[in-house]
Order: sequence, then C-alpha cells, then structure tokens
Amino acid sequence: MKPSKEHPERRIRYHYIRREDIEQVVLNDIRAKAKLILDDEQKARADFLKYKEQISAAKYNADKKDLAQKTKRFNELERLTQSVYEDKVLGKIPEDICLKLLAKYTEEQTALKTEIEELENALSVVSKNEADVDEFIRRLKRYTDVPELTRELCLELIEYITIGASPDDKTGAREIHIYYKLLGKDT
Repeated sequence: MKPSKEHPERRIRYHYIRREDIEQVVLNDIRAKAKLILDDEQKARADFLKYKEQISAAKYNADKKDLAQKTKRFNELERLTQSVYEDKVLGKIPEDICLKLLAKYTEEQTALKTEIEELENALSVVSKNEADVDEFIRRLKRYTDVPELTRELCLELIEYITIGASPDDKTGAREIHIYYKLLGKDT
C-alpha cells in the first residue's frame, strides 16, 4: 500500500490560542467595564441598559403586537359569549348550538388568558433589564482592582466566551466575544 500524497495547496490550520492570551483579553475587558463604572456609574448603567434593551427590543415589539391582538380577540369572545346567551334567552338559537358555541368560546378564552399572562410577564423585561444591569454593576464593583483572572471572577461575571477561527493572514486578529451573565454579549 502506497502512502498517500497530500495535495500541495492544502495546508493545515490550527485553531489554537494560548490560554494566557484569552485570559488577558478577558481581564482587560473586565477592567475596562469596571473603569467605566468608576468614572461615571450612571452613564455606564445607562449604556449597559441601552445595550440590553437593544438585544430585547425586537422580541419586545413582537410580543407587544401579539399581546394587543390576543387581548382584542379575548374581548371579542366575551362579547360573543354574551351574545350567545342573549340569543338563547330570546329563542333565536337552540340550546345544543348555544352549549357548543359557549364551550368553544370558553376553551379559546382560557387558552388566550394563559397566553396573555405569559406575554405580560415577557413584557416586564424592562424592569428585569434594570435589575440585571444593577446586579451586574454590583458584581463588577467587587473586581475593580483585580490583578488576575480567577475562577471565582469568571463564574460570577461570565456566561461563556466564543473564539472565532484563525484569520487567513497571520497578522489578522481573531474575534473573541465575551457573554456576560445578566448582560449578554460583550458590549
């Protein structure tokens, strides 16, 4: 059996980055955020909150529109239910049809009520965003003068980190994204 020859243009790309390099990037980012808080906490809070709201703005708008539609349908079902009762009392529709319509309307209303409550909870994200940002700032304040990246610091502040592929040219920078707990992707 002959050994296979590798294609001359094929090259091996290693996806390696030194641990020390990643630690330094993360530590510098944490220090930069801590410095923002020390320099002007209210501005840092507003910036963090603005960033967090941008992330959730699209979902918030969709949920708000969905809530309006479901609330409108819920109110319409209330009117239909009342109308069915009135039509039954006036003898305009038979009792079996009345019962079927009432069961259908009640079932749909129950489902809508649950969906409306879920949407209202989801729309309370604004106050949750504020609480998350305040908690992030509180946690970050404990690490304003951190000399090195520790396990405790990472567990308290960082959700996860993604590292992009090596660039084709050796001088290009790799993308590193830090996802902070309570905040989201690096800001």
